[in-house]
Amino acid sequence: MATDRMLIKTQDGNLILAGGRPRGTLYAVYTFLEDAVGCRWWTSTEEFVPQKSSLDIQALNIDYTPPISDFRMSYCFDVNKNPAFAAKLKSHGFFQDVKDHPEWGGGLIIKPSPCHTYYWLLPPKKYFAKHPEWYSADKNGTRFFKRGQLCETNPEMKKEMVRRVNELLSQPGNSGYITICPQDWGGDCQCSKCLAAAKAEGRSGPMVQLANYVAREVVKDHPNAKIVILPYNQCQDPPKNIQCAPNVLFEFCTSGFSMANPVNAEANKKGFATFMAWKNRNPISHFWVWCYNAVYQDFLQPFPNYPMAAANIKIFAANGVKGVMLQGDGYTTVGDFIRLRAWTIAHLLWNPELSYADLEKEFLEGYYGTAAPFLKAYMDLMENTAKRQDIRMMMWSWKSIDFLSPEVLAEGAELFKKASAAVKNDPETQKRVEREKAPLIYAAIMFTLQGKMNITDCPALGYKDCRQAIDDLERLFKTWKTGLLAENAGNNTPEERIRIMRSLLRTDNSCPDLRIPTLRAKASGDLTKVDWTQAAVIEKWKVLLTGEEFPEQKRIGRLAHDDQYLYLQFQEETDSAQLDPDFWTGDGWELFFASERGKTPCYQIAIDPKGKHIDYAWKISMIKGGTPKKWDSGAVIKVDANSKIWKVSIALPLDKITPNGINTHGKLYANFYRRTPAPGKNTAWSPNFQENFHLLSRLGELSLQ
Repeated sequence: MATDRMLIKTQDGNLILAGGRPRGTLYAVYTFLEDAVGCRWWTSTEEFVPQKSSLDIQALNIDYTPPISDFRMSYCFDVNKNPAFAAKLKSHGFFQDVKDHPEWGGGLIIKPSPCHTYYWLLPPKKYFAKHPEWYSADKNGTRFFKRGQLCETNPEMKKEMVRRVNELLSQPGNSGYITICPQDWGGDCQCSKCLAAAKAEGRSGPMVQLANYVAREVVKDHPNAKIVILPYNQCQDPPKNIQCAPNVLFEFCTSGFSMANPVNAEANKKGFATFMAWKNRNPISHFWVWCYNAVYQDFLQPFPNYPMAAANIKIFAANGVKGVMLQGDGYTTVGDFIRLRAWTIAHLLWNPELSYADLEKEFLEGYYGTAAPFLKAYMDLMENTAKRQDIRMMMWSWKSIDFLSPEVLAEGAELFKKASAAVKNDPETQKRVEREKAPLIYAAIMFTLQGKMNITDCPALGYKDCRQAIDDLERLFKTWKTGLLAENAGNNTPEERIRIMRSLLRTDNSCPDLRIPTLRAKASGDLTKVDWTQAAVIEKWKVLLTGEEFPEQKRIGRLAHDDQYLYLQFQEETDSAQLDPDFWTGDGWELFFASERGKTPCYQIAIDPKGKHIDYAWKISMIKGGTPKKWDSGAVIKVDANSKIWKVSIALPLDKITPNGINTHGKLYANFYRRTPAPGKNTAWSPNFQENFHLLSRLGELSLQ
């Protein structure tokens, strides 16, 4: 029998519960208890078991094998950490503790890790000193491993990779799956062979060629082994010509997809075409999907895409996907209806034909009782508000509550007040309702701290001031033993989030302004002719999240203009050799310009430590799911750097950033961000109070004199 196949039958007065090994029989038991008896396991600690003096069993004849058969993973904290609960929800993915508990059916084990494994397999600490040629080369031929990758074309590295994979496959307890894929950053090898392979096949080509080589070698001793690769980020597009070897399995990642839309919607047209290209290129391969369903920089914010996971699961099943990792808020116990999501997603992964609307209704009514209609109205309010603004909800960049408004928050607070009142005689259910209010409280606090409203504009919340609201949110965090509130950010713990909020109470949250003088002698774009002593000076830089002054590094900005060009200079005391060169996640500057605060079009210039820059024009902001176009900024950039100073000077044609001309008041709007790889250390001229450079409502004002 197939691994998860189950049989539920009545025959000759007997009840037969059976299934494949190791989980089929267990799943048959739980399915019978749920569907025939009426048991419900809402969470790992909260369940409903009907009280019956006798059990009348109707005729049953169920023979079911789930279409998503290799693994199903509802990636949420409660499911991940509680094997018995995971088994009841039939979730058995590689990040879940159930995998190490055969008494609960076990789960999928992937060695050495499910993702980003180049350095797991060939750790630089062990190999780099003796074999630097196994690791990335920069454009000058210098080998490096810090935020680098493997040299995927190196023949000796490939042989050692085969040895290491065979070693892992020979260990007891392995399930035959080995992941081979790049680290979760840039740093691709720039040697001539890797560049030639990438040019011939695309960036994923060298990864697939490496995986194919290893797969064909290890199958000699391990005929059932599977090599897993991840089409992700720079490797998301398939190779132009080559196919995966028969024992190479790809796990497509939905990075870059809008989580507010089904994966096959117009908003995800390009990404879905890529998914189908991988599928069609490798018709004999089993394949999996790693689908993102959370904003990983902030699990606490409202995230109203409730039915999207259901739509996507149906699409994946219809396209023959055999394993799905539905990555939700896996680090926290407090978020936007995370228990409802965990429960509904798990049921849909087991049976994609179920109705999300029916499952949602069942959970709301079963778990929240008479508060259900008010909570449903709140969810609809949030979802419809996001839809009206066509918010895309991207996994990293959509870190914003700006789709909300004070009026929506006030209406949401009223609905929660009614929900709480509906269960006032049921203390346990009332606690559940109060916990689900945390994202709304958080959004109201942040709107207040950003000067968009006062907390008393939501009278149904019942707070006399913002300090009281923060205290109450802290109480909720402690009551529910909240885990991490972000995956990779400087404000990921509840304690740090509360500290930041309290610091913002003492912070001037107004947007800054600066008068930009005219140079007495035109420089006409020539940086050598700019007299920087005539420039306006920015001396105060703020921590992006908190608005606190940043004391750790001496940094200064200078701005001037000559009616043709805007001149900018950013200087700080630092050893430039220690700056991280990774373009989007390392050290650098990002500059944003717009003719009006809070409105597009806007223009972005990103600059790395050596002066390389990428320029984008945004007609629709990233927060609303816009896609940028490359923009010819006309910028002239000069970098002066040594062991003590890093100085970036820029000449920027004014007509490029204000294509319709400077407004009648001689003003434009801008922000300047100093990017750093250190969590929580990003700084700005105008702080955004969140890890998001694209918040146009926080642009400072530049007055050209």
